[in-house]
Amino acid sequence: ICSSKPIMVMQGGQNASIPTKISPQSHIFAQNYSTDKWGCHFVVPRTAQQDYDVVRFTAAENNTVIRRGAVVDTVLNQGGTYEMQIDWFMIGADVLSFTTSKAAYCQLYLSGSSANDNGLGSPALMPIVPLELSLRTLMSANYEFEKDAAANINYIQENYYICVVTPTEGIGTMLIDGQLVNQTLFRPAGMTWRGRPYSYAVVPVTAGVHQLDNPSCSFVAYNYGLARYRMAGEVARPTESYAYSAGSR
Repeated sequence: ICSSKPIMVMQGGQNASIPTKISPQSHIFAQNYSTDKWGCHFVVPRTAQQDYDVVRFTAAENNTVIRRGAVVDTVLNQGGTYEMQIDWFMIGADVLSFTTSKAAYCQLYLSGSSANDNGLGSPALMPIVPLELSLRTLMSANYEFEKDAAANINYIQENYYICVVTPTEGIGTMLIDGQLVNQTLFRPAGMTWRGRPYSYAVVPVTAGVHQLDNPSCSFVAYNYGLARYRMAGEVARPTESYAYSAGSR
């Protein structure tokens, strides 16, 4: 897609099942990044309370090498895609780091509840921001799950998170709403870029808008929510999820 003036492109689908044949189905959507915003260094932390995630890469040029750590997973040509279904228990880790030899686009798909032992989760989609687009300040909106009294929907569990990825040297200056993030939440990300090792933290937060700052270095961030609800007269406990990148350069 090319245009003579600025445009925004959205992608999505109805009744998506992630992974295939996993319930529940849900609509997913996300804003596409233009190719000048694609990058080569990606940190993919495990989604909180999820056993299973799916990551997908799209190449901008021919002969794009996709590496997971030091392992070459595949080589893509322009427009080609590579999808990896991540069983976090099987790989024995809570984070994966990827590098690409040329600019690529990375997306993370949250799985349906039947893929998770706790029965929590619904398909959702978010771009993984490359480290090349990191910033020192961001506004993160953790949307509150809508209460529908008319439909007698009763939320019995709501969890909201912000995930930050920052150079390890910046752990001690990472702020959310003016408060230092608990340093014990940070874990090594398995990524070194421009000579600096990176770490990540998954931070529980409340619903609402949050200010993220790090005066010593730039970072990337994501926000997502998971909920469980019951409708009047039903025994089943349906679940909902959403996920978004907090923003980029």
